[in-house]
Amino acid sequence: PPVWGTYPTTAWQAGEQVVDKYTLTIPAGSPPGDHRLRVGWYRSDTQARVPVLDTAGQPGDDHIVLDVVIQIGP
Repeated sequence: PPVWGTYPTTAWQAGEQVVDKYTLTIPAGSPPGDHRLRVGWYRSDTQARVPVLDTAGQPGDDHIVLDVVIQIGP
C-alpha cells in the first residue's frame, strides 16, 4: 500500500490527494533526452492492473502519465 505501506487505496476518499515518495533508479544505458513518467496501480490480492478513473469517474486506461519530465543527460 502507499504511504510506506500504511494507507491502502481502499481507505482513500473521493477527491483526496495522497502524497507518497519513491526513489527511481534509471538503468545504465538509458537513452539521453526527456522522458515521461507513467504510473499504474495493481490489486494487492491478484497483482492485476486496475483502470484509472477519469475526471467524470469513468474507468479509463490502466495508467496515467504524470506531468513531470525526467531528463537524462549523455
